[in-house]
Order: sequence, then C-alpha cells, then structure tokens
Amino acid sequence: MKRYLTFYAAVVLVGASCVLKQEALPCVTIAKSSQDELAVVQPEISQANVKLPVGPKKAVISTELITIEAGQSLIEALRPFNVRSHQVISLASAVRGWLDLNKIAVGTKLILTLDTNHQVTDVTFGLGFAKTLNVRLLEGKWHASESSMTTHQINQHAKLKIGDSLFGSALAADIPVSIINKLILVLSYRVDFQRALHASDELEILYNADILSLDSPLSARLKPKELLYISLSVAGKANTLYLHEDEHGDQAYYFSDGRTAHSFLLKTPLNGARLSSTYGKRKHPVLGFTRIHKGLDFGAPLGTPIFATGDGKVLKASWGGSFGNRVILQHQNNYRTLYAHLQGFAQGIKSGSSVKQGQVIGFLGNTGLTQARHLHYEVHKDGRPINPLSLEFSTVANSELTKQQFTQLSRSIEKIDAQVLKARQKHLEQHQITASINLQKESLSQ
Repeated sequence: MKRYLTFYAAVVLVGASCVLKQEALPCVTIAKSSQDELAVVQPEISQANVKLPVGPKKAVISTELITIEAGQSLIEALRPFNVRSHQVISLASAVRGWLDLNKIAVGTKLILTLDTNHQVTDVTFGLGFAKTLNVRLLEGKWHASESSMTTHQINQHAKLKIGDSLFGSALAADIPVSIINKLILVLSYRVDFQRALHASDELEILYNADILSLDSPLSARLKPKELLYISLSVAGKANTLYLHEDEHGDQAYYFSDGRTAHSFLLKTPLNGARLSSTYGKRKHPVLGFTRIHKGLDFGAPLGTPIFATGDGKVLKASWGGSFGNRVILQHQNNYRTLYAHLQGFAQGIKSGSSVKQGQVIGFLGNTGLTQARHLHYEVHKDGRPINPLSLEFSTVANSELTKQQFTQLSRSIEKIDAQVLKARQKHLEQHQITASINLQKESLSQ
C-alpha cells in the first residue's frame, strides 16, 4: 500500500509541473504495464513543438518574352531555353495552319512558359489583334490551339488644329493611320486639300474601337473600327458629317440636312500630296518649250498609293510612251481620268476590270518623260481635257432620302451628337485635371 501511495504522489507532482512550466516541459500521459505493476511515463507529441513532414512543392512556372532579332532564326532564339532543333521543326509543323515559322519576321514577339527545370512547356504567338496561338508540349509532341483575348468597345475623340498638312497633324495627334485615310477619303469628296485648307483650320472626329481589357505584348492595344463623326472647320465654316447605316446595311456619310457627302469624282487622287503644277500653259521641264499642261501634277514619295477618283472601268493599264506607266479609266456621263508616271499597277488592275471610287489602282513613280517623281492627273469630258480644279460635281444621283429614311438618319445623328458631347466633356475634365496637376507641380517647385 505504501508503494502505491508513493507512486500516485509522483504522478501528481509531475502533472503539477506540466501546468506550472508548460512552456519548458512537454505534457505527459501515464500508461500501465501489462501486469498493471509499473507505470511508464511517455511525452505527448503536439504541433506546437514538432515540425510535421512537408510534401513536395508545386512547380513554380515562369514566363519569358522574347523578340526575334535581325538575322536570327527561331532555332537560334529558342536555343538558350534548351529547345533543340528537331523540337523547333516539330513546332513549325504544328502551327503550319496558322503561321510559317520559316518566314518569321524580325520583331515578332512570343512568350515562353518554363517549368522549374527551365524547360519550355508552352510557346505562345500573336495572331493579330486580340488573338493568340498557344502551342503546348505534351509527351514529346506539340499541340496548337487558338484563343481570343477579352475586349470591349470604346469611343475615341480627337480635336486639333491643322498645321502644314491634315495627314501630318492627325498623325501627331495619335490618330490611327486607318482612321486618317478614311477621313481624308470622305473629305476628298468635298474639300480641295491643295487649296482649301489653312493652318488655322480645325478638325474634330469621333471613332469607335475595340480595346484589350488586359494589355498584352502579343497584340496591339486598340483596333479602330468605324469613323462616326467628322467636323472640319475651313475658314470658320464647319463641314460636319455623320456615318449612317440604312435599312439595307449600306453605310454612307451625310450632312445633317440629309445630303450625302459622296460626289461623282474625288477632288484629289492621293493622300498628303503637294500640288506641284496646275492646269494651263507652262514651259515643259524636259522638252523646254511652252505648251498646254492638260492636267495637275502632284508631288509625293515614291510608292504613294493612287486612288481611282470615281467608279469606272479600266480602259488601259500599260506603258504609255512619255506618260510611262499609266492608267485610263472610263466613268459615267462620258468622263475619263488619266493617271501617269506610275511606279507600277495595283493587283488586279488591267484592261476591262472594274474599279470603285477610292480603290488603289497604282503607285506614284518616275516613269516616262519626267524629271522627278510625281503623279500627272487628267480629267476629260467628251474627249476634251478640262481643269480638274474647276469641277463642281453634285451629289450622287438618287441620293435623296425618303421621309422614313430621313427620320432614321436623324436618329443616328442624335445618337452620335450625344456621344460627341459626352466625349467633349470627358476631354475637358481630363484637361482640367492635367492643368491642376501641373499647377501643383509648379507650386511645389517654387
């Protein structure tokens, strides 16, 4: 009996020690022997003082953006990432339906996905705006799949003063080239860019665009779509045009009174050109004697696209002696236009083919009897040359709108006007914020 009392006393003392010195000692439990004679003291394992075994870590994936440099092949670009030549050849085969990697362009960007062993698992290419091609390596084979990035539509607004040229001023204002070309083409129906524009004139436009919801190095951030609104103030007089789509899905630009912007012939057959010689008597720069200059000469860089100034049919697209490479178009009402000294002809331009107004028919050159690169342009009526600058064509025939069509146009104009007003207010707010920030910076610097 005395032996058992001594044992229980020891247990009480040890238990008290656990409570009093919990941070220093582990707690214990008591286990009896099989004969219930001896007590064994065992420590209790807890998470507070024992590190549990840790499982294998998940692979950490990294990405690398690479750019194809001049003189560099895809094999050379991927070599630092342990991609062997035969793997690149297999990769090229997998993407053949989308890309020709044998002709990969300088500046092409691609994203590599790497595992923890620095081995390439995925290669991602850009496929134009908001589209990518992902190629994944699985069990030694490449598998390609196309995907689209998330986009949303926005309106873009710009207002600027015209400097030396409409094209240059618009480009300096970060307006996309496709929108600049469109507005010049539309305004060419009504505006003589060689004589009408002045440095103080103003341009305001509104266009919509698709924009990436998340930026990506494999795609342009923005893709312009439709030019909705054009307002060009020439000598204080505004020429305001609206894009309208009719019930048949046909689009055209209109003034608010229902007149269409289109005319029979464009005022000029190319963008951003300088009028270097006018219609009338002049001393020929090569032959040296004075004779009638039957058209207009436009100076511009070699290769500048030349537009058909009206719908018509190609009568000639060939060598024309002193005219060099030239195109002659037949239009309605017995009008003809001639485009001379071309560097070459656009694809599909040949005798008998039909062309649309604004279609590229050739490229500015220096062929034939000429001293310098330029376009020689003539207009003929009933076989006689006339001064293109003196032409004042009415709007296209049958362009009058019915009452219902005019109502639909008015709704389109009302909607666009509201969008323009909203864009102006946003532009003003941004201008005020910028001015406030600049003012604060000036105050802090003083």
